[in-house]
Amino acid sequence: MRPVVVTHHGVPLGRVEALRLTTGDLAVGELECLSAYDALRPTIWEASRSLWSVGFLSSGIDVTRMSPAPAAVRERAAELELELRDEKGGLIPSDFVNIVERPFVDMPPVVLARLRLAQAAESATVIPTEVSDRRRGV
Repeated sequence: MRPVVVTHHGVPLGRVEALRLTTGDLAVGELECLSAYDALRPTIWEASRSLWSVGFLSSGIDVTRMSPAPAAVRERAAELELELRDEKGGLIPSDFVNIVERPFVDMPPVVLARLRLAQAAESATVIPTEVSDRRRGV
């Protein structure tokens, strides 16, 4: 996949140089953050802390003693409307796009996106015809 931009309500948050597809069409890549990401970072950081507390993305680091973020923070993070855009601004259809901060500040956030079940970016150009007489039982 070519480099993509992660946006929130049309505002670019950062660039992902390459999303690598993994099993189940899950795409993963590191986010090069833009300054607009700073507005969402506290929410994403707190939600990520909840994931670390259950061992997600811990890379062998014992973070299980961390407490999960409050439910309201997790809900705010889940409601973020993140999108993938190509270099020209075109939408890249995806089932979901998430950003997860890593336990260490010096490591870039990780973008996770599933592309498998996404609808096409453009509508079908063939208009369905009426059901034939034979199928209607006439």
